[in-house]
Amino acid sequence: MPTMTIRPIALLFRLAVLLCLTFAAIPSAPAQPAGPAQTGALTPTDWNAALLAITRQLRDPRMDDDGFASLRADLDRLRVNASAERDQFKQAVATTQTQLDALGPAPASGQPREAPAVTESRRQLAVRLQSMQDSVKQAELALTRIVALQDEVADEARRQFTRQLLYRGTSPFNPDFWRNGIEDIKAVSAPVMAAPAQWWQADDGRRSGSTTLLQIIMVAVLSAALLIPMQRWLRQHYGIRPESGEPSAVRRTIAAFTVLIGHTAMPLVVLWATYAVLVGNDWATGLVGRMMYMLMQAVSIALLAHGLAQATLAPHHAAWSLIPLPEPQRSKLQRRVTAFSIGMVLIAILVGPSRVPDFGTAGRDMVIAAVALFLVASNLAFSDPRLWRPLSEDMRPLRLFAGLIFGLSVIALGAVLLGYYGFAAFLAYGLLGSALALGAYALVRSAVRDGLAHLADNPESRFRSWRQTLGLSGPMSTTSQLLLGLLADIVLFALLLIGLALAWGVSRATLIGYMLELFYGVTIGPVTISLGNILAALVVLVIGVGLTRFLSGGLNARLEQQPGIDPGVRNSKVTG
Repeated sequence: MPTMTIRPIALLFRLAVLLCLTFAAIPSAPAQPAGPAQTGALTPTDWNAALLAITRQLRDPRMDDDGFASLRADLDRLRVNASAERDQFKQAVATTQTQLDALGPAPASGQPREAPAVTESRRQLAVRLQSMQDSVKQAELALTRIVALQDEVADEARRQFTRQLLYRGTSPFNPDFWRNGIEDIKAVSAPVMAAPAQWWQADDGRRSGSTTLLQIIMVAVLSAALLIPMQRWLRQHYGIRPESGEPSAVRRTIAAFTVLIGHTAMPLVVLWATYAVLVGNDWATGLVGRMMYMLMQAVSIALLAHGLAQATLAPHHAAWSLIPLPEPQRSKLQRRVTAFSIGMVLIAILVGPSRVPDFGTAGRDMVIAAVALFLVASNLAFSDPRLWRPLSEDMRPLRLFAGLIFGLSVIALGAVLLGYYGFAAFLAYGLLGSALALGAYALVRSAVRDGLAHLADNPESRFRSWRQTLGLSGPMSTTSQLLLGLLADIVLFALLLIGLALAWGVSRATLIGYMLELFYGVTIGPVTISLGNILAALVVLVIGVGLTRFLSGGLNARLEQQPGIDPGVRNSKVTG
């Protein structure tokens, strides 16, 4: 097999170029009204209008999940702006106080009078200081109101979520369920069918279709030029090699991770980059925009399921399979994954009528029941005990996990038959999403661990030459491997928590709000813990240590080439 001349650094550079050009093709969002930091003049913002508007929206009885998500996003933005304004005014207070302290106190009675200009300056500074302090209090009051509204939005969303879970619709055994549901679907079929034409002909300030199409074509061409060679290089160097015989456990895991990248990660990059172009050009709006987003989610889940199946089962190469299932079970599981991937996309297309605002309750119950039934059937098909029974005792945790999903899916099926469609869909989707998230986490973590071990054990590894250049000493298996593995575990575990939260119904706006709060700082008593400050300190520390090691290694190598230098003197210079 001919070897490729493409190097990993070149591939990473190409990927970086793709991402930069993709984001460059996306127009920036409209500019927000200028705040104190943008105008240069420190003027307090009037937060009343924005907060009153959010309060009125929160009292609207028609508020749905999308509305709550929009309110959370607005409140998060207001909180960030209010925090920035408060900090700016606090800095202005400190600066004004310093200037006032430089003038000193006013002369006491009986002391010589000071110059009128100094007295006027002190008066102006005192007025400015009081104004800045009042602005700080206004910003802190706005922050208090914003936090209270965030709690109120969260409580109301939680109550609505509970109502949806406990809501019981008409049983599918009741003929009214089918008759009323079909009538509701027929009532909205005309506006749904007309929505694409209206969406295409709408003129609401978005970019032209030709410009958007050109940007999408550019993303596709760049993806083909940059990602396809990378995928080919990864497949040839780290992918499945049938001619190499029985692979080692490390080699098998790395090959599975390579398959997952090729079948899932790279298509998702292209898919969401294309969707980002549509969003940036204001084409993902209205009913069609919501349907488009649902389709993107469905395709992403289908690609993840397909990639995990290809990576762990290796359908055409049994020796490279991570899950040693016999052939009948392997073929059954692969066919079920394929059917699920196709069905997931079809379901996303068929639930479009449920996004119409005036869609009837009976029709919505029928759509949710259909989605729940599809997800329950998929979970039952994947967790069928007959599929996993041939596994050895080493795979006992996997069999127990499949049995747990099977049992909970039976409960979800009972909920569908009793009319608890919201609860059934919630449970089935959570189980499916958790299984996919845990499967991807286990595969990626094993691949990272095995990859680090492979780099440490390979004497000709390029990573070792990089470590020598940086002046790092000691075996990687006991130092760098441990630290890199710990860092990877932290990152992967955080991503796993995000995936599980999304699978169990936590909205993106809520997650973003939590992450922003953690990033900007959480106050516990007198202590404020800020993830942003911690990350900045770690970056500075890593860069500083790397530069120090690099300089000391280069200096040591140069001094070793000079004869007549005492080793103690050389070590002292390098240490200094």
